[in-house]
Amino acid sequence: MAKSEDTIISLQHVTKRFKDGFVAVEDFNLDIKRGEFVTLLGPSGCGKTTTLRMIAGFDIPSEGTILLSGKDITKLPPHRRPVNTVFQHYALFPNLDVYDNVAFGLKMKRVSKEVKGWNGKMRTRTRGPEHRFSFRRPAAARRHR
Repeated sequence: MAKSEDTIISLQHVTKRFKDGFVAVEDFNLDIKRGEFVTLLGPSGCGKTTTLRMIAGFDIPSEGTILLSGKDITKLPPHRRPVNTVFQHYALFPNLDVYDNVAFGLKMKRVSKEVKGWNGKMRTRTRGPEHRFSFRRPAAARRHR
C-alpha cells in the first residue's frame, strides 16, 4: 500500500470473519487518496457493504488495519470517526434529489463549499444543471401504472 500524505483512507490486509465462520472480506487492501471518487462494485454478498461498515466503525475487522489520514481507527467507535455513510435507497430523503441527499451530511458537518476541481484548482461547489438528477419515470411509464 502506498504511504503518502495524500492517502486519506487505507485498508491494510483487512479481513472480516463472522462468528459462524463466514468470511465476508478476505485480505483486502485499498488506498484512497484525497480527491478521489471510489465506487465498490460487485455481486451481492461479495463484501461491499461489510467493507463500508468497517470503515464507518459499525463492524470491526477480524484482522488488518484501517487508517484515516495515517491514524489507526480500526477499533475507534463510529461516533468518534469523521466518516459519513449514505445508506442505500431506504434511508434517502424522498423529498430531496441526489445532490441534496449526498450534500446533507456535508452540510450538517459544515464542510466548506470550497472544493478542489478535477484540474486541481479550487472552486466553489455549486448546483448547476449538471447536478440535477431525477428518479422519476418517463411520462410514458407513469401513464401505465
